[in-house]
Amino acid sequence: MKELEALYNARGQRVGAIMLDKGMLYIYKTGLDRSRHQLKRPPAWALDRQHIDSLLTTGQPQTPKTIRLVDTTHITWEIGLETFCDKAFDVGRGHGDQLAVVLQEWTQHKAGVETQGILI
Repeated sequence: MKELEALYNARGQRVGAIMLDKGMLYIYKTGLDRSRHQLKRPPAWALDRQHIDSLLTTGQPQTPKTIRLVDTTHITWEIGLETFCDKAFDVGRGHGDQLAVVLQEWTQHKAGVETQGILI
């Protein structure tokens, strides 16, 4: 796993990185507290538009690209970049220009278990 670019939020805080691993590029963010970082209405994950733009322009067009978010309960939320872009909606809630995708579109991984949509 190799870090290619650090990602910063609108306040200049480091919030993740663009990584390269086994021929795949992805946005990687960890330590996300679902009660603070996840949208409530609708239930969704949002990312800074500039981070999505950075991933879109990194590497070759044919390189597989995805987004991986790890929350504080060690659930990894994953979505392909193409799906993210197709399903994304604009979010303007005071944290910069963001795009969000509802939870049902994300695949979740926890302790060897994979599920689609919301964990119950």
